[in-house]
Amino acid sequence: MTDLRFVQDNPSKTMADLVREAIAQGATMIQLREKRLNGAALEEEARQVLAVCQESGIPLIINDDLELALKIHADGVHLGQKDGSCKAARSIAGEDFIIGVTAPSVVLARQAERDGADYIGAGAIYPTQTKTDTKPLTPQALREITKAISIPAVAIGGLPKTTWTS
Repeated sequence: MTDLRFVQDNPSKTMADLVREAIAQGATMIQLREKRLNGAALEEEARQVLAVCQESGIPLIINDDLELALKIHADGVHLGQKDGSCKAARSIAGEDFIIGVTAPSVVLARQAERDGADYIGAGAIYPTQTKTDTKPLTPQALREITKAISIPAVAIGGLPKTTWTS
């Protein structure tokens, strides 16, 4: 099965409207990656996006913030290498909670799988403005990661922008 995942981090419309459009166009999972907001404003946006996702039966993954994901009852969290332990998140959140982990190498991907990750975010694939300390993966490195694990892997990092229209 192939998932179409929509990740947006710089909207010109409300995030809820963009997510609604993405779902209408086939997105099967939403990851909220919001770098401009924090605190109550981020929580409010996450709750609005969650409501849209729940209306459509689409899982919502919160980027980098296990506490927020649990607080709003999101379906999961995506953890970067500096966002805490997958094993600890799994023990707190339980088996039904979706956990993704960024893994830019075979070693890190295998470790994340052993620690209970449901999927790997392999990347960064392209240079990105929000993560200036990353080195893009080569196509060969991406193939090695996907062959080394039995859980799904999605390409992340600096992916070309897509315009959703309605």
